[in-house]
Amino acid sequence: MKKFTTVFFVALLTAMTMVSCDKEDDDDEDGGDDIGSGSVGNNTLLIRKWYYFSDTYGSVTDMYDHLCPTKKDFVEFKANNTFTTVDHDEDCTVMDTYSGSWTRSGNNLTANLGGFSQTAAIIELTNTRLRLRYTEGGITYIETYTSN
Repeated sequence: MKKFTTVFFVALLTAMTMVSCDKEDDDDEDGGDDIGSGSVGNNTLLIRKWYYFSDTYGSVTDMYDHLCPTKKDFVEFKANNTFTTVDHDEDCTVMDTYSGSWTRSGNNLTANLGGFSQTAAIIELTNTRLRLRYTEGGITYIETYTSN
């Protein structure tokens, strides 16, 4: 299966290299989705390593294909409001690492990197699962991460 790259963070990285008007397309609707005990104002559940699991757009779901058999690619949210993404190649060597800052306002999570930002709605947040929803280019994406 072809490895997909997590669109939320790729969109943020792509924005850094594009010369255009930056239009945030925030998805402020929580649609009554369950965010578990990670309710508004509680960042405790968010602060950890989240391993890429899947990306859904429309009716299509792509499972994330970790290239390294012994190390998973991840994004880590830290208590000091920074995040780091780490991707490994087939030889389990770190291929890419990016760092930025994050903020949370209610159920909206905003990642900032190099002066650009991307906001997604947290639609699920538990001890083991994080799901983010956002719209980019008229397409709604749901990204799923696991903590184990």
